[in-house]
Amino acid sequence: MEFLDLNKNERKLLLTALGVNVNKKSYLKCDFCGNKVHYEKCSIMPSLTGDEKPIILCESILCMSEYLEESEEKSEKDVISKVIKKDVISKVIKKDGQSIEVCSWENYENLIKIILNQLNKKYKNVYGIPRGGLIGAVLISHQLNIPLITNDNDITKKTLIVDDICDSGKTLRMFIHKIYPTTKEIDVAVLHLKYNSKFKPTFYGKKLETDNWIKYPYEK
Repeated sequence: MEFLDLNKNERKLLLTALGVNVNKKSYLKCDFCGNKVHYEKCSIMPSLTGDEKPIILCESILCMSEYLEESEEKSEKDVISKVIKKDVISKVIKKDGQSIEVCSWENYENLIKIILNQLNKKYKNVYGIPRGGLIGAVLISHQLNIPLITNDNDITKKTLIVDDICDSGKTLRMFIHKIYPTTKEIDVAVLHLKYNSKFKPTFYGKKLETDNWIKYPYEK
């Protein structure tokens, strides 16, 4: 983390450039707790959103801790975004006239990272639909540090259901409807989503715009 280590004059020049009328009685608002802090005692930190305007922090250790925690989370997401762009394109081969998209382990792990980057709430456990969703569910359960359940009777609204591909969507829709009346009541994540699927999962790693067959790394 790069702190903006400024002396009194540099601090005054920066704040003035940002449109703050600085004098001996100038107090600024902490961007985390909202408390007032004198401009000579505040911490001026780099923005977390890429804006030119920096973050103003008061003297509270809690505010500094919150800032550092958010900064670490953003850095992790930036790394994941770079990984996402790196390699989610699988090799396509022809066999008996059928185009087959070969998903390597690297592709597979990157798709899992894409899904993890989309999750916006906490789950109690993960369920992988046999057999295709099992490996993905295991990886996600390890990353989220939550249990993997194997009995669909244990599925609740706080369960993340995982499968490898949503093709026509018919099978996945029937499975979800067996548990809950409406699919909106539970979250589903799939590695691949076909463009013409009638079922729309909550999260997916990659949308397929072709009818290519997908060969996963654990398949012969």
